[in-house]
Amino acid sequence: MQTRFLKLPSHLTIKALLTFMLIWANAMSQDIKQDSIPSKKIAIEYTSKGLQFKTSDNKHLLQIESRLQFRFATPGDQNPLTYDDFYATKKTVFKINRARLKVGGHAFNPDLKYYFEYELSQSNLLDFRVMFEKWKGFKIKVGQWKTYYNRERIISSGKQQMVDRSIITRPFTIDRQQGVSFFGRLFEASPADLTYHLSLLTGTGRGSTENDDNKLMYVGRLQWNILGREVSMSGSDLDFVEKPEALLAIATASNTSPYTRFSQSGGGQLEGFDQGIAGQYKVDQFMIETAFKYKGFSWQSELHRKAY
Repeated sequence: MQTRFLKLPSHLTIKALLTFMLIWANAMSQDIKQDSIPSKKIAIEYTSKGLQFKTSDNKHLLQIESRLQFRFATPGDQNPLTYDDFYATKKTVFKINRARLKVGGHAFNPDLKYYFEYELSQSNLLDFRVMFEKWKGFKIKVGQWKTYYNRERIISSGKQQMVDRSIITRPFTIDRQQGVSFFGRLFEASPADLTYHLSLLTGTGRGSTENDDNKLMYVGRLQWNILGREVSMSGSDLDFVEKPEALLAIATASNTSPYTRFSQSGGGQLEGFDQGIAGQYKVDQFMIETAFKYKGFSWQSELHRKAY
């Protein structure tokens, strides 16, 4: 059996998203009418995660946020990979770098959370995930998201310390994948404070709904929160944290696929590798990472190894 997916034009996709939100709001209103004793109300406010709609019993929560990012560059906007790239044609650039619509919250129970993120300028569904987070030590996530491997790629583009990401991102990031992840935090606020992530993924990149060779991508990350506090997920310390935060983490990944690298566009190839076929490239990765923040000072380092 073969399944085909139809890619909708951007204006139809926006209509679909708006329809989803209207259906959700209508479901909440029906819930309120059916249970009028005690009466439920919807509180509307603006928070750090955008416009928020929340029922008085906290069973339903909807947050809507958008983000625009423009870029002007002259005499060009190249990301050179080879020596010749430095001499590419010089063209002044002005573009919409990002136009994101983000929708998240929880439904029926605060432990059942959802989130999706859509890139309007390119008509790409970036994230779509559902999380069950009843226990701190064991949580489950299903869908598509940035694989929790290294902080450099996980940190949002709106919270980077520099204008562009580090040059290590292109060859080493696992980027967005589809699958399931088990994660949690153990021994919180103790000398053995640990955060872990174990993921089973299709291993064929964003937007790819099936595995190419029945060999899944396996990703594991173990993070020691040295001072009993997790390091906030941003590149710099603009919040001037009053208590120091530090981590030491190791991560590993293994995948067999037609690709040697991944990006927001999906699977691709590093320089020197030809376009692959199903199961052609066996890639194993390993990483050691450190991070530290305290009163405006921030440190982050990653040491990578990637073998084919």
